[in-house]
Amino acid sequence: MFLRIALLIGFSLSGSSQWQPKKTIQKTQQLLTEELTGSQFLELTSSLSLAEREEAFMRGILAGQLPNFYRSWMPIHVSNRSHRLTFFVKPNYLAIGSDEDYLIAPLNWYSVKAIMSITDSIIPTPKMVDLIYDQSDIKLRPYFLEPGPQMVTNAYLAIHQQHIDQSLFDYQLSSLIVGHKKDIVLSNRLRNHPDRIAIYGWHQDTAGTPTPVQPLSLWHGARYSDYSHGVRLVHRKALLDGNPIEIRTVLQDPELADLLSDEGPINVDQLLTDPAGKFGQAH
Repeated sequence: MFLRIALLIGFSLSGSSQWQPKKTIQKTQQLLTEELTGSQFLELTSSLSLAEREEAFMRGILAGQLPNFYRSWMPIHVSNRSHRLTFFVKPNYLAIGSDEDYLIAPLNWYSVKAIMSITDSIIPTPKMVDLIYDQSDIKLRPYFLEPGPQMVTNAYLAIHQQHIDQSLFDYQLSSLIVGHKKDIVLSNRLRNHPDRIAIYGWHQDTAGTPTPVQPLSLWHGARYSDYSHGVRLVHRKALLDGNPIEIRTVLQDPELADLLSDEGPINVDQLLTDPAGKFGQAH
């Protein structure tokens, strides 16, 4: 199972033992054996609790139920007075299904940490989200649905995905696409709030200036996810002045961190440590 996702997204699996299914959900066993579309996943999970749906997302993702467009990487460039850095991101948010019928997966913070550990990847900082937006091929406008408890439901996931599909009808899915989801992000503020999830983004152009609809926020608890959230994975390797470097090293280095962070150095490993012992729990 872990080997398949490694082949699909190009990561190592050094932490693959750290996530195990919490429950046995008979209805979702086929996520491990069958090729499912996004629509089929929605139907399959329609009667599940949010916790069970979260586990179903994890089962499907780790079984390699990913669109083919998710195989590619997109370079993002940034420089300061001393260095030039290139890091690599997925063209879209983490999704289940096929190129013709996929569903973007809104995961909670515990699941995101498990994915980062299993794949030895990271997610972006707010500054990286801005860089990705600026250098993207396709900038979609945020699509807002009525706020309320229905934001976490399959019905809202389906409505929002349908709008995204319609917006991208004439475009190549292998392009770097932004604007359609808020990013789950890394932030030093999580050090003092490990029971929260950090979200940022959903940019839109205001008088020619890209502005995030969602400023950096830790309002929601770590188990929360809704239709507007997305997970964009960043490759563990970057190029600093043309030489390979671990992106976690860049983020942690006081002399390099400003290339990727407006909050100073960020120790990613520290953020992945869960003092409450909840690591890898989907709910």
